Amino acid sequence: MFVAPALSGEPVTPSHSFSHLPTVDSSSGKLSFSKAEQDWLAKNHVVHVRVGDYAPIQLFNKKPSGIAVDYLNAIAEKTGIQVEYQMEIHWADTLNKIRDHKGVDLLLGAMSTEERRQYLIFTDVYLSFPSVIFTREDSDFISSLQDLAGKIVAVQNKVVVHNLLVEEYPDLKLLGKDTEKDALLSLVTRESDAYVGNLTVGSFYIQSNGWNNIKVAAPTGFGPQNLSMAVRSDWPELAQIINKSLASFTPDEHMALRSQWSEPIRYEYGISSVDIVKWVVGISSFLIVIIAIILWWNKRLAREIATRAIVEIKLTKSRENYRGLYNNNPLPYQSLNEDGCIVDVNPMWLTFLDYQREEVIGKHYTEFLHPESQQIFQENFPKLKQIGCVNAVQFQLKHKDGHFSDISLNGSVGYKEDGNVDRT
Repeated sequence: MFVAPALSGEPVTPSHSFSHLPTVDSSSGKLSFSKAEQDWLAKNHVVHVRVGDYAPIQLFNKKPSGIAVDYLNAIAEKTGIQVEYQMEIHWADTLNKIRDHKGVDLLLGAMSTEERRQYLIFTDVYLSFPSVIFTREDSDFISSLQDLAGKIVAVQNKVVVHNLLVEEYPDLKLLGKDTEKDALLSLVTRESDAYVGNLTVGSFYIQSNGWNNIKVAAPTGFGPQNLSMAVRSDWPELAQIINKSLASFTPDEHMALRSQWSEPIRYEYGISSVDIVKWVVGISSFLIVIIAIILWWNKRLAREIATRAIVEIKLTKSRENYRGLYNNNPLPYQSLNEDGCIVDVNPMWLTFLDYQREEVIGKHYTEFLHPESQQIFQENFPKLKQIGCVNAVQFQLKHKDGHFSDISLNGSVGYKEDGNVDRT
């Protein structure tokens, strides 16, 4: 269960640009700047910022918006820098512009690489998202990138994940697209067999466009996509100003900036019943042929044992993949048992509320709720167990130091084979 209201919208044309002028004087803030940083601020530079089609991290939704835009606007309020946003679809063109200092001064989200560090200054990492494989609902079971050998895999051109796929998986038939949305759309329209990209970005497009036939199949194994802001090479002062601003944000401020843009996406946990039926039919037919030709019962038994072992191995790997997505998610997740006691939380949950794991596991969830929220939980938890899901339930969640944060909680239930609740 986690915080997950979503926003969506159609981007405007690339010709639009928007300015964000701060409403505070940087000299009155609490941040402390060096002489060089103060001199840079005194020059009143207008920072030209590229906004791409990479929702919910950055997008044009009648105006510049997204997680990264919200972060930069908050930084502008803290520091007094002036920002002008401009729409730029093509990532490769943007990299050329900022390298040549021609119209782009700052990138909202980029991964640091040795090649890019030759012409960009990267801030501290401030956003991190899992990199995953998306497939269609009717696709065969996928547990890793190796299972996609010989298949058409869509990916955005010139991003780090694209380069890794080229270098490490030459057996894939890569289909490069200008944007993440276009890459994912190729999967929807069956132009590709899979799409590899950012979990949060893919989830946002799936939910906002109603692409309900798409699922998360497995992680890539590449590790998280760690995003920094990237500044033109001759403005090191701006990078340091941004770093000091990012370091000043409280956990509550970070959650407020991130949570409104996140939306859940169903992950294929285990092996689907359709896949099992396919395997059973195929294996049974094969065994009948073997029995008819050879009549060796021991060979049939050996094949059944081998098949069971393969299924169990894939199921174990799928569970491990699910655990990776659970632990790396940038939003707080919690799992409750049938009695409402906490059986698991992810690292972000502990970071956000400042608890240690041993302080929460086994405790009843109401121990971490405001008294008014405890009643709301008691009313909604039986509904969750009965119908399988609840959406946008408003709670006040208690931090370790005693203060409360407002959250909007979405929950779903996993059931045992006997129909009883396993966990939320």
